[in-house]
Amino acid sequence: MDPTVRDEVWRRDDGKRHAGNGLVELIVAEEGTTSGTIEGSLGRGDLRGEADGQTVRAMIASSTEDGPAGTLIGKLDDKGLVIEMRTSDGAGQTPRIAKGTLVRVP
Repeated sequence: MDPTVRDEVWRRDDGKRHAGNGLVELIVAEEGTTSGTIEGSLGRGDLRGEADGQTVRAMIASSTEDGPAGTLIGKLDDKGLVIEMRTSDGAGQTPRIAKGTLVRVP
């Protein structure tokens, strides 16, 4: 954490709380709309957004009172959809960044 940060909650955050593996399920419709879910250490969230053929952009909205909120951005490459999610808990006190690759399931 940047030493100039004055927020006590963020200063004490060692990055271990609400960190770990999760599951992302994403559906891209033919017209380019996206929907899906995420589930992980921050809780469960819903995905809604759009795709343009090479890039997916989606908002993450909490499915529970204290679940995650944030964004998902993905770019298609030869391995699948390479994503980066920027999320936080419902109170906005636990910001996290997660990266991964989604593969197509027939």
